[in-house]
Amino acid sequence: MEHPTRIPDRLGDTPKILDLFLTSNSSAYDLSKRRCLWRFASTSWGNPRRYYADFPRNDYCFRVRDPSLCSERITEVMVSGIEAYIPHAFS
Repeated sequence: MEHPTRIPDRLGDTPKILDLFLTSNSSAYDLSKRRCLWRFASTSWGNPRRYYADFPRNDYCFRVRDPSLCSERITEVMVSGIEAYIPHAFS
């Protein structure tokens, strides 16, 4: 295979290690990337719920007509809430 077998979850994501074994184009893979470890069990779920409920989605995400830009903005909102309210550390 010449291309990654999955769609990255976020902008800037690189293919995962499993894809390296399924490709003939190994130069596209960065194996030195730091990994983020999320601590979902220690999250106070009320905080992200309030964040997402109060976020002005219509004004920020859905005001644009371009579906790609709309999906990018939705992703930004989701990631910002996760990063703000779910404890994490980098390996």
